[in-house]
Amino acid sequence: MRRVVHRLASGHRALQRAVCSTSASVTPLVDAEEGLHEAFEGMELRTHTDMLALVKGLESAVETVQLGDEEACMLLDVQVSRMEESPADETRKELQKVRVLFKQIEANHSPGAACYNMMIIACCCAGEPALAETYIEKTREKGIPLTATTYNAMLQHVPRYGADMEGFVTTMKEAGVQPDGETYKVILNKCKASCDGVAAMKTLRDMKQKEEATAEHHNIVMQTLALYFANKGDGERLRSTLDVILATGIPLHPYEELPSILSHLVREARTGSDTAALATSLYHAAVPDTSVTPPLAVYHSLLRIYAHTGHPDSSIAILKELQARDIETTTVMIEKLAEAHLQAGDTETAQQLFEKHGIERD
Repeated sequence: MRRVVHRLASGHRALQRAVCSTSASVTPLVDAEEGLHEAFEGMELRTHTDMLALVKGLESAVETVQLGDEEACMLLDVQVSRMEESPADETRKELQKVRVLFKQIEANHSPGAACYNMMIIACCCAGEPALAETYIEKTREKGIPLTATTYNAMLQHVPRYGADMEGFVTTMKEAGVQPDGETYKVILNKCKASCDGVAAMKTLRDMKQKEEATAEHHNIVMQTLALYFANKGDGERLRSTLDVILATGIPLHPYEELPSILSHLVREARTGSDTAALATSLYHAAVPDTSVTPPLAVYHSLLRIYAHTGHPDSSIAILKELQARDIETTTVMIEKLAEAHLQAGDTETAQQLFEKHGIERD
């Protein structure tokens, strides 16, 4: 049986894509072993369906067969991996299966550090920080060390650790665990979520001193600075930051950075600043093709910018894109198109649009 579990652990990701065809007339343990041999010796890898029969058989084996601690941990690893690859709406249900398996292992074996670390990560990934805390407390009681991966999951998903990131990093170091690139990525993404450009720059400076900053880290910092300056209303620094972003191809997320930045450019456009070209460039950088659909607020912001700055052609291009995406054109959108014509001096076309769509001007 140990050989079976070892084979499962060594290739469980391939196995997760295999179809496990077993007979209901044989015992779960025999089913499990036959499923393994078919998956690995036959290598008949097809689309990922489910390895429920296999996993159930091995779960039974935890109670009926003398597995070593290492094999029990390997089995838990497979179940956690299965949970992580489940659709978001099924993750918590899969977590319950992981918890049941862990309880079986606790009752029949001595779960090691790896098992506890996996349980903390599983709870974090499933959006159950309170459950994660219970396993964290157990590791403290038992003196079980945590890995950098576990600390990163805690920092990302458990609110109280994210509230004091500097203190958390200090705790990691005191435990003999050095923050890695993923730790800093989590920190920087939290800075971005709160639009904290100051904290992002401080983190980047610390990383540069240790020569740990990567291109991805730099990108997150630039995205954060764009949000920071947009929220502060610092148009000059925002434009400088956006120039660097566009020139270097730093990605902009259509749901994260783009809406806030365009909202600021709308405010600038109202003061007479021509932000149309910049807004268009940002839009195409964040939405390169129709496979990406930004929130409707992005289109409203673009139409407002074009209305204030007198760019009806750009407005028409956006309305055509909305039509291609099967997004309904509203009266408000047509009104912004008419205003763009007015701002450009084309009173006749604007009036025609107002009359055709029954829009009353203030």
